[in-house]
Amino acid sequence: MMKPDLIVVQPRGIDFPWFRWHVRQNRERFNKVIISFSDQPGYRNISSFIINAMSKDDVTFVTLTRGLPS
Repeated sequence: MMKPDLIVVQPRGIDFPWFRWHVRQNRERFNKVIISFSDQPGYRNISSFIINAMSKDDVTFVTLTRGLPS
């Protein structure tokens, strides 16, 4: 059976506990789980907390950086 990849964009300043629980409970259903953090003005950056909380879930975290428009 082919397993799909799960690709998610998550704001750096917002935690989704239900989502983290869902990934942990269903991790074997996915090939790769990739979470990309996006900027969220006005919120404290808690991406390190999220990375730590999901450290046992075999998740790849990506932080995109954008340059300023020319």
